[in-house]
Order: sequence, then structure tokens, then C-alpha cells
Amino acid sequence: EFIEDAISTVDNSVRRMSRLLEQLRHGGSPDLTRRVKVTQLCEEVAEQCGQRRPKVTVYSEEPEAEIRASRDGLAAVFGHVIRNAQDAAGADGEVSIKISRQDADVVVEVLDNGSGMDEYFIRERLFRPFESTKGSKGMGIGAYQAREFVRAAGGDVEVDSTLGQGTVFRLIFPLAQSVQQGVARKTGAIR
Repeated sequence: EFIEDAISTVDNSVRRMSRLLEQLRHGGSPDLTRRVKVTQLCEEVAEQCGQRRPKVTVYSEEPEAEIRASRDGLAAVFGHVIRNAQDAAGADGEVSIKISRQDADVVVEVLDNGSGMDEYFIRERLFRPFESTKGSKGMGIGAYQAREFVRAAGGDVEVDSTLGQGTVFRLIFPLAQSVQQGVARKTGAIR
């Protein structure tokens, strides 16, 4: 039983690495022709993640805000960030999503009151592929893929974290009409 479990784990890891390498090889750019209602998708993903604790609460100041991206890819990004926040906060912690507008952007903040991360980890390791704090449970590609997806959609990622207090993972996307107008953005804003 142990050997079968080990083989299954290795097989799953190989499949995930193969998918990652395929995405890296082909650029994995999001489909910018589709409009996605951000609040609706965040609520759906939060509900899917609701089988785990803590339960995720969604607050939206912009319920009709839309961005241009692959719905499935965006759902995967939100799911990754939410699950990481749930892991950091622990079963008795708190995780929330706040959706707001900032000029021509929609901002999705995933907040947790977990253990937080130090500045060195955020700057040097968080977005490095194959780095993980989860031991054998993680491959360390989720944060990297999430950031690359957001950047390919014309947005950026910011992270604010304090050890012992929690983390705010901020995903910033141009509103759908801004993408059509060709709004450019600087990337690399990590705080």
C-alpha cells in the first residue's frame, strides 16, 4: 500500500511538472478576448475552497467589474492564492477576498491572518519555480504561475506580509475596457 501510494505521488508530480514545462515552452498566455466578471468568479472559487477551513469571505466594491482573461486560468490563479492563504491561516484563522477598483484597474486582495512571510522570502523565493515551504506536498510552481498569468493579462502582483500577522496577496488587473485601449503597466511591484 505504501509503495503504491509513493508511486502515485511520483506519477502525479511528473504529470504536474510536464504540464508546467509545456506551459513554459508555449508561453501559457491567457486568452484576452474573453471577459470575466471578477466578483462572480471569486465567489465561485471561494465556494469551491469552502470544503477546507477557514471559510473564505468575499467583499466586493465592484460587483460588475470585468477583466479579459481565460476564465479557467483565472480560476486556477484565484484557487491557488486562496488555498495558500487557508494553509497559512490554519483551520481557526481568517481568509477574505476584497475586490475594489483603483483608477482603470480592478484589485483582488486575498487577506489572511496566518504566520506571514519575511521580506527575504518574498523577494528571493516566493516566485521562484520549484521552491516550496510545503515539503513534499508542494512543487513551488503555483505562485510563479499565478504571477506570470497575471502579468500576461496586463496586470501585476504585490505581496504585503508581516511575520506573525498575516499576508495580503494583491492581484491587479486592467479593467476590460482598459485592455482594449492598450493601457501599459510596469511589472515587478513586490512590497
